[in-house]
This record gives sequence, C-alpha cells and structure tokens, in this order.
Amino acid sequence: EYEYRNEGDNVRESFDIFQDVSIPADHYRFGYHTLDFRSARKRWFSWGMEYTTGQSFYGDQERYELDGRVQLTRNFSLSMDGEIDSRKYPITPSPTGNHGGDFTAKLARFRATYSFNPDMYVSSFLQWENESDLMSMNTRFRWTIQPERELFVVLNLGGYRGTRTVIQRDTAVKFAYNWRF
Repeated sequence: EYEYRNEGDNVRESFDIFQDVSIPADHYRFGYHTLDFRSARKRWFSWGMEYTTGQSFYGDQERYELDGRVQLTRNFSLSMDGEIDSRKYPITPSPTGNHGGDFTAKLARFRATYSFNPDMYVSSFLQWENESDLMSMNTRFRWTIQPERELFVVLNLGGYRGTRTVIQRDTAVKFAYNWRF
C-alpha cells in the first residue's frame, strides 16, 4: 500500500524533540510518502513492514518499522515490533541557542499473551527505547467472573537497560461490578 500525507503544525515555542536536538517555533508543512506491506492477521504467523520518508520540521525523515506475530497455540501468542526513525535538521543559530541537529530514535516492543479461557487472560508487554535507554514492562491479568463482574491485576516495572535498578514499580488491583436498575 502506498500513502502520501500532507500535514501542518504551528509550533508556538521551540521544543526538544530528542537529546540535544531542538525545533524552533514556526509554521511547518510536512509531506510524507509511506510504503506498507502486511500479511493476513488470521494466519498463525503474520508480519508487516513500513517505510516512510519525507519532510519533517524543515528537515528530512526516514522511518523503518517491522512487526511480527506468532500464534503458537490457540491460547498463546507472541509478537514483536521495532522502529528506527532517523531525522536530519539543519543547524540554525538563534538568540536562545542553536536549533536543529541529527538523531536516530529506536524503539523495540515485545508482547506475550496467554488466554486460559475466553474469560481469563494474562498479557505482558516489554518496551525499550534508546533516548533514555529505559526498559519498561506492563503485565495485566483480566478475569471476567460473570458478565459485568471483572477482576484486573496490573503490574508496571521500569528501569535502565543493563542494570538491576528498578526506578518505577506500580501495582493496581481493580474489581468492577455493575448494578442494573
């Protein structure tokens, strides 16, 4: 599939888009060309890839995305996806400092889902991105006890890749019960 998008953005204040790369305030027009290839999601193995190129904040952008999903059994599936986004902006001096610069953002995600039955499943999601080098995990358990009665247990963890230091840890338990009048 091919797609062309023409968009705009009115940036009122300069902002940092990545480490040491800032975008000055201005009115911008973007033009993107995207090629997208996908297989059928109904099969035991599915995949997709996408390539995008175009203008972004007076600079050039190239983005590559790749994803895959494997349905190992009727109840268990694994999926992965990754993205590499390279951008090059011209360096422009300003009273507040130089704007522009080059960067490459990388993102990787992994998901595992197991369904015990149609009413109960557990799903884990793991993500890494290169700007902060953080790994984060979200695990959810959902049980529909009866229609309109559900139990949710969620665990979130986050830390720097390559260390055993956890900088974020959250747990939530929710029981949802609906009354009908």
